[in-house]
Amino acid sequence: MKLIAIDMDGTLLSSDKKISTENKKALKEAQDVGHIVMICTGRHHESLKKYLRTENLDFPISASNGSIIMTSEKIIHETSMESSKATQIFKWLKQERYPFKFYTDEGAFCIEGFLELSKQAHDQASNHEGEHWSWDVFLDHQKKSNLRTVLALPKANHIYKFFVYTPQNEKKEALNRWLEELGGIHHTSSMDDNVEIMGVDGHKGTGILQMAKHFGIPLENTVAIGDNYNDIPMLESAGAAIAMGNGEAAVKEICDLVTLTNDEDGVAYAIRNFIL
Repeated sequence: MKLIAIDMDGTLLSSDKKISTENKKALKEAQDVGHIVMICTGRHHESLKKYLRTENLDFPISASNGSIIMTSEKIIHETSMESSKATQIFKWLKQERYPFKFYTDEGAFCIEGFLELSKQAHDQASNHEGEHWSWDVFLDHQKKSNLRTVLALPKANHIYKFFVYTPQNEKKEALNRWLEELGGIHHTSSMDDNVEIMGVDGHKGTGILQMAKHFGIPLENTVAIGDNYNDIPMLESAGAAIAMGNGEAAVKEICDLVTLTNDEDGVAYAIRNFIL
């Protein structure tokens, strides 16, 4: 029995944000022979569960980049940001007028004016060549996220993640420099135009490690499939690492194998040719 950890955006999902018929078939083929398939994503757990239900899929999940790890029955592990760090980050992002949202155990929230600030940042960015989102796709995704607008950081037992939209390179670099100085957090990117901020152990490596521990699966029997920088911790933790054909060069360099792109059913190809 293997544990197969699969990223969502840029990996399991095609460019139009759908799971192809072939990918669905391959996932079922893996389950039918006894393997456990899990989804490892930066998305909020509630929106992820809703999405899987609409696709008639049921998998254990690692959401908010490994900050909350769940089976269909229960939460098996949580890690959150220190409240003082979360407060500092919220205040600084608001002061510097970054468009941002954040995920907690009380739901998903965004700063007031998130979409307006995002549109300004998008319009002021100097280069949109090769971007993962068109503005219309980005806008549609945010509107479907059921975000609650706030002016201040709400009380929550767990603050899992901040997502900051940074299509302007200079703004992204400034944020990353500030986060390095702040310390005590983990930050990464899932696409060129964002920064994701979690607690120290809030990364996908935690997701695959905790899920393997829960099911009693040795790490040498784990496989990870991903495409971007936030996938690197799980790819480095897994017994076998598979990069998507559309993946970042840095991701491909650390992986054992490279499959087809997300628009060529790369997950299905990897499962059938490298795992089964």
